[in-house]
Amino acid sequence: MHECPTCRGEGSLQAFINRGPDIRKHSLETITCETCKGEGRISDGRMAAIRHGASLRAERIARGLTLLEAAEEAGISPAELSAIESGRAPIEEASDE
Repeated sequence: MHECPTCRGEGSLQAFINRGPDIRKHSLETITCETCKGEGRISDGRMAAIRHGASLRAERIARGLTLLEAAEEAGISPAELSAIESGRAPIEEASDE
């Protein structure tokens, strides 16, 4: 298991909540970390997906491609590529044994 890189093991983080055009309705709130689901730790498989995605993003940027261009090249949607690059794409997690 690894410390969650998003919340740094806290399980939650501060988020700016935009509640529409009236700035008085916006707020800064503590929310549950989506990466670790509030646990503060992630599995080896999840960490591997995050690292792999980061390396793919760095490679795409080094090639000078936008997310849209790279997604078109790969035959997937920009949303799918974004999920892969951020490690959010559904993955088969290996056992942490």
